[in-house]
Amino acid sequence: MAARNNVRRRSRGGKIPNSRTRPNPQPKNESSATYSTTYRILSYLVNVFRDERSNGTVGQWYNDGKEIYLHGVLNDPIATTDVLLHEVIHAISDIGFPVEDRLTERQVNLLSSVLVDSLHRNPELLEAVYRGLIGRELSL
Repeated sequence: MAARNNVRRRSRGGKIPNSRTRPNPQPKNESSATYSTTYRILSYLVNVFRDERSNGTVGQWYNDGKEIYLHGVLNDPIATTDVLLHEVIHAISDIGFPVEDRLTERQVNLLSSVLVDSLHRNPELLEAVYRGLIGRELSL
């Protein structure tokens, strides 16, 4: 019964260790970053870190450590969402595809920008996707 409290369930994603019952992961690639959250992408746990200092990029994906870093302070939540989704798409591409089939930077840019813009301009689409993911009837 105690083990049950040490994890939180994700629909169709299996179990992710509960961050309240384990120490936060330490960054492998950038020591000044602080832990933010963990996502399950395919069968991997991907840790997300924030670093308020800018290093010339707003986001970075490290396939070797399965880590996403968000750099600097973005005051626009839509821009922040675009950066996060951009790095998640890189993670999906690198984890899910063989090297020769991975998405280019241009393809990732297009996908993240168009997805964020489409979901922002069409909140009913975002709601429909969310309702489908949680197993509720879509209201189309």
